[in-house]
Amino acid sequence: MNNNSTPSYAMQMKEENIAPTLIGFVRGKAKTIDLYFKRDELALGKFEWTVGYGKDNTLNTFTRGEIMRGLETAHARCLEHGKPIGVVKGFPQGKPNKTGILNILGLTHQLGIRSPYAGQRVSSLFHCLGKARSAENRTARTAKNDLALQLSMKMGTTLVVRIPVMGRTSKRQKKDRVIGFNTSDPQANSKKAINKYCNMTYGSDWWKADTKADMQREAIDFVTIYKADGDYSEFDKNF
Repeated sequence: MNNNSTPSYAMQMKEENIAPTLIGFVRGKAKTIDLYFKRDELALGKFEWTVGYGKDNTLNTFTRGEIMRGLETAHARCLEHGKPIGVVKGFPQGKPNKTGILNILGLTHQLGIRSPYAGQRVSSLFHCLGKARSAENRTARTAKNDLALQLSMKMGTTLVVRIPVMGRTSKRQKKDRVIGFNTSDPQANSKKAINKYCNMTYGSDWWKADTKADMQREAIDFVTIYKADGDYSEFDKNF
């Protein structure tokens, strides 16, 4: 399970042969199965590596009942999330029996041209679980960021990025000067503010550049304390 680049969730499951392994277990008579998944997460219908994909994961032993309940809940998560619509509509509605579980595990989906794995077929179940997983992670990150911002507001440590806009206000001017500022939305901490500056100045792919450390150092001069009244004159006089 060593891999330098992290493939999509559905591709991880394909590369580790998870769907066929589960099909074999559900069809067979073995009472338990060893898998590299978290026990508490599986109970919620989530197939999550004990450490992380491509890392030294540890095995957990699951009973047949645990696997079946995990798959039933996973199926319910897919129906609840409902995306991708074209894939989810192929799933049976309601609580599936053993035959239904096997049918769900046997469904595959061909990845489209927007995927870096275009043309490959993956498990429909894990493809939909990947979409639900991403949506849940985004929601969790948003909630965490909102809380951090609220706390920084309360403590008076919220920051903003102020980038001067250069230009001329009349034809008589010989050279450009500061004629305004682009001000970011409030940021909860310095890391977010510095990254915000880089994003505003160099675009969303700034972090891929070899000079990203220089960009981050440059950002420090453009980060200042957030002012609820919008009066930044005290700081802007330095430009």
